Amino acid sequence: MADENSRRYLFVAIDRATRWVFIRIFKAKTAANARRFLRDLERACPLRIRTILTDNGKEFTDRLFGLRKRAATGEHEFDTLCATLDIEHRLTPPKSPQTNGMVERFNGRIEEVLQSHHFQSGEELETTLHRYVLLYNQQLPQSALGSKTPLRAMKEWHKLKPELFKKQPYHLYSIRGILHRDFARNLAPRRQCGVGQHHPCRCGHGTVYAAQPFANVINRADSRGRAAEGYRPTYEMRLDKNGDDMPLYEHVMIARQDLSNAQAEGLIEHFSTVLADNGGKALETEYWGVKTMAYKINKNRKGHYAYLRTDAPAAAVQEMERLMRLHDDVMRVLTIKVDAHEEGPSVQMQKREERGDRGERRERR
Repeated sequence: MADENSRRYLFVAIDRATRWVFIRIFKAKTAANARRFLRDLERACPLRIRTILTDNGKEFTDRLFGLRKRAATGEHEFDTLCATLDIEHRLTPPKSPQTNGMVERFNGRIEEVLQSHHFQSGEELETTLHRYVLLYNQQLPQSALGSKTPLRAMKEWHKLKPELFKKQPYHLYSIRGILHRDFARNLAPRRQCGVGQHHPCRCGHGTVYAAQPFANVINRADSRGRAAEGYRPTYEMRLDKNGDDMPLYEHVMIARQDLSNAQAEGLIEHFSTVLADNGGKALETEYWGVKTMAYKINKNRKGHYAYLRTDAPAAAVQEMERLMRLHDDVMRVLTIKVDAHEEGPSVQMQKREERGDRGERRERR
């Protein structure tokens, strides 16, 4: 980063059963920071942590290899904290990173995020990573979980075996709050007026949209992410800030061919819910089935095609597209703005004899 001259280190923890992720970023890879990470994890995780698996770094163990081979003594700072918290500390076998494969795969996801963004500061990078983890836990369905998000899987485990939990899992804060914050920040600098969601301006400019502190957005929502009574984010209004009608969109999505039909249709339902949560709505959805593509995409020759007609603000569409691009099962997405939706099913869903766009075949000679 331009504002930093040293490295920073990412600590990652993943629950094997629910794929729930927790991260922290530190300036040094020390035993003290490892202890701090474990304490933060123990406070944040709704589950009762019984076992933790780490690599053999010096921040986690005093185990040695090679000529100075030595078994772990159990007196390391991290081991001492594990004993205090009644957590069994296990170590991966030497030179076997695949043993902790979930963390390695998630590190690959983080690498993709870092390669696809340009960050101006370390603070911006850290904010982006924490936002990605929030979306990963609460919005991105996982194939290994039956197209459920990690938080949804954790809630189902809580219903089945509440004795495994020390507190009820819930949304810490909503995606709506983040969207509202970003939307307000983009509008606020244009006019230097007072602070509030929107208010009449005394300087003759009309209605002004100004940013609110992010803490205020969180405080005005309950613990499950629902907005407080009487609070309506700007992007949920039917008209935009100029009083114009919100545009209409059509979307085509291609999902991996190894998904079942039910999983592909579940993706359509999931992204329709994302739109609804952000002030839009899916007017009509169609599942076109598995079709052969003109060229391979990610080694896939075929793909599940889905089609959506939506009526939503730009912020909601951008959020849905972003989640689609981050989703492992979605290979491509195309969005087109239209003046009006055509009535009836799309061309792909019409029967051949109803299309009327193909003339009669010539007789073979």
